[in-house]
Amino acid sequence: MTITKAKQNLCPCDSGLSLGSCCLPLITYQRPAESPEALMRSRYSAFVLQNVEYLLASQAEQERPVDQRSRLESTIKTFSWLALHIVACQSEPFDPDGAWVEFVAFYQQGGNIHQLHEKSVFVLRGQQWYYLEGDILAGRIWRRNEPCWCRSGKKTKKCHGQSFA
Repeated sequence: MTITKAKQNLCPCDSGLSLGSCCLPLITYQRPAESPEALMRSRYSAFVLQNVEYLLASQAEQERPVDQRSRLESTIKTFSWLALHIVACQSEPFDPDGAWVEFVAFYQQGGNIHQLHEKSVFVLRGQQWYYLEGDILAGRIWRRNEPCWCRSGKKTKKCHGQSFA
């Protein structure tokens, strides 16, 4: 997937906003995420931007494996993140002990494109949301005639219809 000049200024989370007005203020600790979805989007952007520190800081400590830093560093070196789609999220009022976001993230590993379909759980501690855990779901099928997941504007059949490993 090629990134156009116009897309370079957009936030990697596919919100349609600029990085500076979307996820960057969260990743640089200028403001906290106001919702689980905002935290989910900022974590995806942190993967794209290879910001391991933010990924660690935005994960609930009680669920963080001892080797989480090395896991994240390995993932960042191995995967190239391509697109994010929010499928559904818990609407307000949020349950501070377990609000959720379901998403599909596309990534390239080697020459193959894959997807991560997950329902993530987030917890509120003080004024800050944290990633707690995620359940991996079966991959979502993009129908031939719906817009391609890569947001090219083409139908799936004319774009990435046969690209999954």
